[in-house]
Amino acid sequence: MGDTRQAAEKLYGASVQAVIAASIQRSWDYHSHRANKNAARRLAKEYEDPFLSTGFTAAESSTSFSITVAWGLPDHHRSA
Repeated sequence: MGDTRQAAEKLYGASVQAVIAASIQRSWDYHSHRANKNAARRLAKEYEDPFLSTGFTAAESSTSFSITVAWGLPDHHRSA
């Protein structure tokens, strides 16, 4: 399960770095999770590509999902 968790964390980390880079170019805030989530939504609108926002959310969800699986939490504790 460690490989899955590590892969999910790397995917999320890469997506955050991409959003931060775009935020810096546009002088947007990037200092919080909320700011990065909002930036992903703004980028999706700017490029007319909803995957930019849903992809960011999926990367975020994969991290929390892999952690709950690794910890063996029941299904109702897992993120959708």
